[in-house]
Amino acid sequence: ACAKDQLPLIMDVLYYTGQRIGDVLAIKQADMSGGTLRVIQQKTGEPVNIGIGPRLEQAITAARSGPVTGMWLFSKRGKPLSYYTVQAAFKAACARAGVVDTTLHDIRAKTITDMTMRGYDAQILAGHTDAKMTAKYIREKVAKNAESLDSLMLPEIKQR
Repeated sequence: ACAKDQLPLIMDVLYYTGQRIGDVLAIKQADMSGGTLRVIQQKTGEPVNIGIGPRLEQAITAARSGPVTGMWLFSKRGKPLSYYTVQAAFKAACARAGVVDTTLHDIRAKTITDMTMRGYDAQILAGHTDAKMTAKYIREKVAKNAESLDSLMLPEIKQR
């Protein structure tokens, strides 16, 4: 509620895709077709095809409904938003909300935790080659409450 401009939509796309911040900010309009979002992970260079579920579609539609000034899903004056711009906006939103000790990276951990608690293979979505790396993202304190989030619909993950 305290996030402004494109930040709420960026946070939604981060959560529903589980991708790294730089990967979400690099999403281009052309990366979405036929109900699939194709992300080429910057860290690994590997493609991940993510099925666009209803909530991810809603976030993408909302992002596209604004003034589309570039080829990226999230842009300003025709250029993609920078990591530092989004990070500063998130920090300001947290300050307005009175939330401390959290970062944008916690959204990825939340996605991986929620997926794991629902029995999905979060390693595919995260793009990790080692299951031990994926396990580092799982938050026990969140996992205990994850079952109460039954109304959440996560996007389908398609194998590479």
